[in-house]
Amino acid sequence: MKIFFVLILLTTLNSSRCFAGNIRDVFGDGLFNVTWGMTIEQVKDVHPNGKKEVFGKETYYKLISSKEVLSIKRNKEVINYGFGSNNQLSSVAIYFDSDDYSSLIDAVRENFGLPQKQDSGMSGILKWPIDNDIQVSIIRINTGFSNEIILNIGNVATTKSPDIKSLGF
Repeated sequence: MKIFFVLILLTTLNSSRCFAGNIRDVFGDGLFNVTWGMTIEQVKDVHPNGKKEVFGKETYYKLISSKEVLSIKRNKEVINYGFGSNNQLSSVAIYFDSDDYSSLIDAVRENFGLPQKQDSGMSGILKWPIDNDIQVSIIRINTGFSNEIILNIGNVATTKSPDIKSLGF
């Protein structure tokens, strides 16, 4: 009986495949030929066919791309390069067709193990543990008629923390 439980435990551990350090190894320098901390002008030099968009204090560089990601084909989907208040590249949001949600989850789990946090409901977020400042999450946003599916990869070290005086304290 003990051998049976040990085999189940080993099978479970092997199937969850938690890869400590893998996220940083893959995305530590950036992705899509850009590096964390670049300015929007530098990203535009690498990807000249995008468009700058501003929402509040956040600036994005929106690119339409059919680039295959994690072996999932994409057809003219958005890639948003996000720049924080310090105007440095801090995140990349890769949009997928809503039909690819399960495939995307499977691909990210296969490469980076199980998510650390799962929010459920009509919209949801799966977050993997931050690995040396790099965070990976899958976001599902219910838009009423369909879902937006986003793979978000971010570098939390490029996000400038506000000082207490700028917050009014």
